Amino acid sequence: MTIKIDDNKLTYLPESIGALSSLTELSISSNEVAELPHSFCELRDLRKFVAQDNQLRNLPHEFKRLSKLQVIMLSNNKLEDIPVSMLYLRPLRLKLEGNPIQHQETLTYVKSHGALPLVRIGMDFLFILHSQ
Repeated sequence: MTIKIDDNKLTYLPESIGALSSLTELSISSNEVAELPHSFCELRDLRKFVAQDNQLRNLPHEFKRLSKLQVIMLSNNKLEDIPVSMLYLRPLRLKLEGNPIQHQETLTYVKSHGALPLVRIGMDFLFILHSQ
């Protein structure tokens, strides 16, 4: 199942989103969503998540539960950090440019593990991950 609710001036996703157990793609780009509901991490079949051009400030630490995610597009939000556990997902594509990511622990982890190429774009970072 795919849900695309781009360009709708949404400010939040309902907590009930986690009940959509067959959801494989979710696109909420160009809205005003500032945070994801706790139930978001119950979307265990989610393979593609696109939330570019929102107001996201952080991501749930339980993001690692979304083990089937292959594409994560979070460009142009307000993310200052991402949960290190998200890096264990090894998505094929993770886009974070246009975010004020500054958390040194995350950047140090990425650099020290060497498996994750890191491209610096000004003060922003774009992680390009490839499956092994």
